[in-house]
Amino acid sequence: MTQSRRASVGLGVLLPLFATPGVADSAAPTGSAALVAAPSASATVNPTSSGGGICATPPGCTFLTFCGHTAAAVAPGAAPPRAVSQTAPCMPAAVGSESPVQDAPKSGAPSSAPSTKPVVAEEAVMYVRDGQLRSQLFKIFVTTQLEPNMAPELSFVGGHLLTQKSNLEAGHFGKPIMASHQIRPVTIDGAEVQASGTVLMFELPPAKFDFKSAVRLLPILTWSERATPDGHRVERKLIANDEVYLGNIGTAAFWTAAMVATITALLLGWSTSKSKAIRTFNPKPWLLLITGPDGYLSLWRAQLMIWTFAVASLVFLFGLLQLKVPTIPESLVSLMGLSLATGVLGKMGQPSPSKAPPPPEPAQPTASATFQGAGGSLVPTQAGAVSPNWFDLISTWNFDLQQVELSIPKAQMVVWTLVVVVLFCVKSVLGGELWVVPWELVALTGFSQAGYLGDKVVVQRQQQQK
Repeated sequence: MTQSRRASVGLGVLLPLFATPGVADSAAPTGSAALVAAPSASATVNPTSSGGGICATPPGCTFLTFCGHTAAAVAPGAAPPRAVSQTAPCMPAAVGSESPVQDAPKSGAPSSAPSTKPVVAEEAVMYVRDGQLRSQLFKIFVTTQLEPNMAPELSFVGGHLLTQKSNLEAGHFGKPIMASHQIRPVTIDGAEVQASGTVLMFELPPAKFDFKSAVRLLPILTWSERATPDGHRVERKLIANDEVYLGNIGTAAFWTAAMVATITALLLGWSTSKSKAIRTFNPKPWLLLITGPDGYLSLWRAQLMIWTFAVASLVFLFGLLQLKVPTIPESLVSLMGLSLATGVLGKMGQPSPSKAPPPPEPAQPTASATFQGAGGSLVPTQAGAVSPNWFDLISTWNFDLQQVELSIPKAQMVVWTLVVVVLFCVKSVLGGELWVVPWELVALTGFSQAGYLGDKVVVQRQQQQK
């Protein structure tokens, strides 16, 4: 673009300002721009031009600039126009545009798309995830660019009304693993945006075993930077917006194990008292919760109990670490719902005790069998009564062959249940939060449960035909 065209575009934007009288300024304020007031006699307005500004000027003219770009021309010997201050900052030209000043959007024109560039905060802000474990690296994100030569250090402070100070408050932790110019999603004014900054990871000392599963502290980040040309360094501090919980996984696991042991003891006590009144089969008190009315172990009961204990234990564990109810993923809720639905449908197809299949192995030919019932009395049971066995979880009774055989749908359901439960527990403990089970695993588990229900329907029809 020629210089005359630049003058046309630049001064065409400035012409509306000339209608307003103003006082001449010798210099524009800091951060503002100086605008020329009027065109010289050698420059003419061309209303028919596309820019509506100043047309080409004769040779020998002096060009004035606006924000580093040509704005007007002054004829030789003519006085330069007066300058009028403008508080708006200079507008850089758009990429690929020849004009230094963008045209105003037309009325009714759609607004430009939002920028996908990362947001750079004017002031540094620290973001810390709540509920981190002391056994892992403590991670923070700050919206400023830090370097190792700034020697960043982390410290903690906390309130102590009824508790003693934590050993984390006794010192400063330096030499972090850090990376600047990182992009992370942060929340600003309720909206999630991409911010540029530095990620720092600090190694904290191991926690001492005590009764507290978590401590609530306020993180403070300190670093030094060179503020003067002579090399003098100034210390900077950045304080987190809120206090955060730091979890002690050892203490939390101890209290979780104590809770599970207490509940298990109560259930075993209840099962022992209830098993004394059962006459149709030989019960085992520690298996009564997953035993069906026919005396065989029930797969859907076993699966529901496993998921209940696994999810309840980890929810209790992370509740102690964060001192709040942890976020429960939707896929985990779906898995629990599938287990419950399988149990309801499986119970509908459960054979009654009178139509239960015979035991896999014939009992000894005795006239009757007795065991001690409620109140110490001997309660007679049927001769050759069945007894729960772990093999019941993967086997079924074939009414045509009159024998026990391996059930592939049951075995598949057992395998998928154990795989998903183990993965869920391990990933949750290592990740420090409830693992979001992939929907593909949820679907595979659902297919195995559908196969299990289909097998029960086939067995029930065989039983009805007999």
